[in-house]
Amino acid sequence: MTSLTPSRGYNDTLRLLLDKHAPSELKLVRRRSDTAPWYDKECRSVKKTTRKLERRYRSHRTVENQSAWTQQFDFQRNFYQNKANSFWTTTVNEHRNNPRRLWKTVDNLLQPPKQDLSTKLTANDFAIFFKDKVAKVCSSTATAPPPVISSRQTPSLSSFPPVTVEEITKLLNSSPSKSRQLDPIQT
Repeated sequence: MTSLTPSRGYNDTLRLLLDKHAPSELKLVRRRSDTAPWYDKECRSVKKTTRKLERRYRSHRTVENQSAWTQQFDFQRNFYQNKANSFWTTTVNEHRNNPRRLWKTVDNLLQPPKQDLSTKLTANDFAIFFKDKVAKVCSSTATAPPPVISSRQTPSLSSFPPVTVEEITKLLNSSPSKSRQLDPIQT
């Protein structure tokens, strides 16, 4: 094991440990831009069956093979439509009490975001960006006079008014249920 000298900095020590126990490795993650959020394992299975019947028809051009392929293709189209309708109906219904999430969902439905997968950013790029940003702010405000902060009297908070059951119920009903099953007190 490599001995760590006390003169080494915290970041150097962490980098050394990470390089030793979890060396960096470049991974290529492929994400299909044409994949819809409702497209799942079932959809892939249906498409696989359709492609299999299509290949069978193209290699042996019989009426039976063409009929089987056409029927499967029609089934696939209807299956996809039902899957998409079900997914978006469920998603919109889940967010009907939260306008922000609802509009975000509707926006996603109408205009899916364009993803540029050609850009590969590293942690160093991220760190340099913020380091440069802080440096620019520091240089642009270096000549500015320091802010004048005046103190003011504020009443001290020494007691709380009693809370009613209705207030607590309203608060709990309006809070999002973001708790997990492992939480000791769920929403």
